[in-house]
Amino acid sequence: MYFFIFLMTKPENNIEGNDVINKPQQASMYFMKCTVAKFMLRNVDTTQQISPLFENLGTHHFSISTKIEKAQTFFNQGLKLAYAFNHAEAHRSFMEASRLDPKAAMTYWGQAYVLGPNINDALPDDERKLKSYEALMKAKKLAANASPKEQALIAALTHRYSNDLSADIAELNVAYMNAMAEVANNFPEDADVQTMYAEAVMNTTPWNY
Repeated sequence: MYFFIFLMTKPENNIEGNDVINKPQQASMYFMKCTVAKFMLRNVDTTQQISPLFENLGTHHFSISTKIEKAQTFFNQGLKLAYAFNHAEAHRSFMEASRLDPKAAMTYWGQAYVLGPNINDALPDDERKLKSYEALMKAKKLAANASPKEQALIAALTHRYSNDLSADIAELNVAYMNAMAEVANNFPEDADVQTMYAEAVMNTTPWNY
């Protein structure tokens, strides 16, 4: 994975006689290779808190079907971290939400959501593919107790993953995008749904917009 960095230099002032000549600023481009953050996929001790609760991440709230306040709090944190492209830490937050309320479907949806491809990490390895599919199946199993919006998001995500680890990711991304288009159409005033749909579109052509 590579990130491009653009550097701008300040204008140079050259003095010739009594006149100041401004040279235009110059831009240069560099790239650096970045390592994908490590996900916690093995030896997870569910008898202890999995993720810390961070401060100063904002007040964004996405209500899920749970009666456990802390589970809601960690779900919110996971989604905020996902929007900030810290998918590995988001995954830990969603796991903590699942630990606190193992019957909340969306906590498993969150795990599956962030384990999948994103514009900075388009090709998850087989272990992540397997874990994302397992989490999604747990969400699907619990979906009957979820809200219509939650059920729609879970159903859409089933188009993104397959138990066939050799399945073409590009084709799955397109299928997920099409499924999310329908969800976005059904919930036109929901900013989170619209954001997830936009991301689904972007994932079909990462860094080629």
